[in-house]
Amino acid sequence: MKRRSRLRRTAAAALAASFLLSACSSAADPASDGDAPVTIRFAWWGNDTRAKDTLKVIEAFETEFPHIRVAPDYSEFGGYWDKLATQTAGGDAPDLFAMSGSYPSEYASRGSPAGSVRRHRGAGAD
Repeated sequence: MKRRSRLRRTAAAALAASFLLSACSSAADPASDGDAPVTIRFAWWGNDTRAKDTLKVIEAFETEFPHIRVAPDYSEFGGYWDKLATQTAGGDAPDLFAMSGSYPSEYASRGSPAGSVRRHRGAGAD
């Protein structure tokens, strides 16, 4: 059982890293300086263990890419979706956030920019 729990935490951390890397892989302005300081806000949900693991991934990411600061925006699962909906409706959605299940299609069906999500499959993300 402990092995499965550790595997899940490792997978969650790897997923968070792939989200962070993909968020920074393309510049909004191709003429912009790729090393200019930038801050992105990353929101996710989970328990304390997942939060701690994700913060470690963020720290490693910021070490590798010192010009990118990641502002963590963590919530427990129960309040995460209400918070994200409120932020999105107010035009203040995080730059990068976790979504699963039917939520991406629900956001897209309402015409929300938050519904414009690419599906990530590790290193071969399209």
